[in-house]
Amino acid sequence: MKKILIQYGVFALAIALMVPLAQAQKAVTGLSDNDLQAPVKLFGEDMTKQGALMPILEDQHEHLGQSIAYARSNGVVPPWSK
Repeated sequence: MKKILIQYGVFALAIALMVPLAQAQKAVTGLSDNDLQAPVKLFGEDMTKQGALMPILEDQHEHLGQSIAYARSNGVVPPWSK
């Protein structure tokens, strides 16, 4: 029963994360080369939109790794490992 609840929780979390991730992906892939060179301010620093995307993507990778480690520690095997 505990394993079923854990898997349900992981599934619910995955669904909850899929929507904003898809929205972000749509927003980023919709940017043209000119859009990426537009100036923005991030954490008080002037940079381009492309420059602002890099720390966001790096942070996303870190969270993905943490999520995978947490899932594995709870007996959930990622689909690509089956």
